[in-house]
Amino acid sequence: MDLSQLPDITSLLVRPDNPPRDDLEGMDYAQCAALHNYLIQYAWLAEGCPLATLNANSNFFTAFGDEAEAEACCPRLDLSLAAFLDTAMISPFPFDNPHKYLPFSVFAWGIDGPNRPFEEFTADIQDQPVDSLVRLYAVETGLLAVGGGGGVIYHQRFHCVAIFMHLDEYDCGFPVEGNPHVWNPLETLLTNWIDLIHIGKVVASPHKEPALFDFEKIGPWEWRPYSEAQVTMCVAEWDRLCQAIEARTLQLPNPPSLISPISGSDADNPEPLVASTVLDAASVPNPSFARAFLTRARRPQFCYIAPGLLLPPADSAGFVAAQPFSVLPCSKYTAPP
Repeated sequence: MDLSQLPDITSLLVRPDNPPRDDLEGMDYAQCAALHNYLIQYAWLAEGCPLATLNANSNFFTAFGDEAEAEACCPRLDLSLAAFLDTAMISPFPFDNPHKYLPFSVFAWGIDGPNRPFEEFTADIQDQPVDSLVRLYAVETGLLAVGGGGGVIYHQRFHCVAIFMHLDEYDCGFPVEGNPHVWNPLETLLTNWIDLIHIGKVVASPHKEPALFDFEKIGPWEWRPYSEAQVTMCVAEWDRLCQAIEARTLQLPNPPSLISPISGSDADNPEPLVASTVLDAASVPNPSFARAFLTRARRPQFCYIAPGLLLPPADSAGFVAAQPFSVLPCSKYTAPP
């Protein structure tokens, strides 16, 4: 997959030093459309299709076959939202083979069509202004709870979005003023989804290729239980924690004796927190986050991480004995999981 074909969106991603703009009356539609289109293009490339074959003019007002119906929504749409819908690309839908459709992301099927974009029932129940709630993205059907009714909802008064996976979850998001953790600018949500790709938590590949961990793929998208970047970050943070504890221990008036490193180990090749052979004895899955972290994190020169919190045993017998869930007691009356 040639990522060099993708546009550079570094300056568009929301960061602590690049927060969402607060000087606009509506959505920052240019930024949001650019981030949205990046995801569309990413999936297209992952499927092995050249970007030149992607129709950049396919949008909310042209892609669904009834332009008059889409145009009829305009008077009810905020100008900035209408501009976003006019700029955000929509993947072509292969009517002859619907299984080849490329969902927008692992979380959302794509921009909802013009036949029923306004959440009138929800707005009425939640005492929101008429036409204030727009279902911007349909949630991927495989993620919906029984009964459905969820989506990425855009609030036209506050110009922010929230994800609801079921009708029952709407109560957690209203009133908007009382649930600021639920509602975010659209560019923040899209940045989060893109970041998950960049750290390898979400991976895109041709939809026919099997997922690495035998998980169900959403079109080309695969949600992985962990990524190499996450392991690397956790190992780095673990090392920082160990250094801080070791440094403070030495500063105590009567410092306890630190554990001496195992003979033969050195700073360049420290003893792992738990060796692979020990993990094998405990039937720790391979690959797995636990195995990747425990074999790469160093074993520090102390026993206690915090009061009552010990390092895992380094020997096979001790480590296996410390795993209470490796074998679960059951009787003939126990219901299988």
